[in-house]
Amino acid sequence: METGTKNSLTRPAELLGRAIRYERANWRRLMPVVAIYAFGGLALQLFFESGSRFMGRALFPAATVLVLAGAFLYVWGFVALLLALRDDRLDWRLAYQGALSFVARYAVAWLLYALIVTAGVLVFVVPGIYAAVLFSFVSYVLVFENTGALEALRRSRAYVRGHWWAVLWREIALGLMAMGAYLFVLLVLEILRLPDALKELLLTGANTLVVPVTSVYVLLMYRELKSLHHGKNSD
Repeated sequence: METGTKNSLTRPAELLGRAIRYERANWRRLMPVVAIYAFGGLALQLFFESGSRFMGRALFPAATVLVLAGAFLYVWGFVALLLALRDDRLDWRLAYQGALSFVARYAVAWLLYALIVTAGVLVFVVPGIYAAVLFSFVSYVLVFENTGALEALRRSRAYVRGHWWAVLWREIALGLMAMGAYLFVLLVLEILRLPDALKELLLTGANTLVVPVTSVYVLLMYRELKSLHHGKNSD
């Protein structure tokens, strides 16, 4: 997978173009990985919504189980996607098998990330935003470098340091592009006046197409930042 120039990060439009090209070349491997946790999560959501109509408060104890199951499925699935991006030889079965050993570390890393960002927001909004960008590559460090949670946070901070503003506006650009795609699909579905359940199904399908692109976009940034960091340290 290509990276940017030696001394700067690739521009958002080029990152997006590379990510789209990568997905086109690897969609047979990536789509099943994302579809399993995306549609699995949707099934849990629809089950809870339908059950709550008939059982009311009696279903509330089961809500905790469903939330935990959904969280586990998301973490497991996203780690499987990162493993599939790390190794082009992995199909969806091998990716999910390999992801199990990362789930606990990933959950700890993201709990620490959430606590750090929340603490920053409570002190003042700006420190929270600063921390969110600084540690935004924790997932990629943890999976691609096979580190522990604390080491993943430390390395993410080291890679972003000196490039914070460049990372921020590229992440904002990614968010705006993803939001634009989502709103476009939502507008089309509203015009078609489809049933809510079918809308959810189609939105999940669209999400299955978008997630690999956004994940590769962030992966390209991570690899460029890592290369710049090691290049600077070797000078």
